[in-house]
Amino acid sequence: MSLKQNVAKIIRDFRTAMKMTQLELANAADVCPLTAYRWDNGLVKPNRTNIVKLAEIFQISPKKLKSLLEESRNG
Repeated sequence: MSLKQNVAKIIRDFRTAMKMTQLELANAADVCPLTAYRWDNGLVKPNRTNIVKLAEIFQISPKKLKSLLEESRNG
């Protein structure tokens, strides 16, 4: 699995655990629906600002989310 696919899986897993659609995630993160689609499908990675927003939505610390995303880079 590529780095972007690993990051996508992490985001998708958190999103589905929260029972959110891509559109709901986009609205909660204040991004366009296309951005949430791209995260969910590994086309782009969230930037620092969006990591903070996603961490708040997923109810984890930004540090923990960043760590998970970095682990996928190294693993």
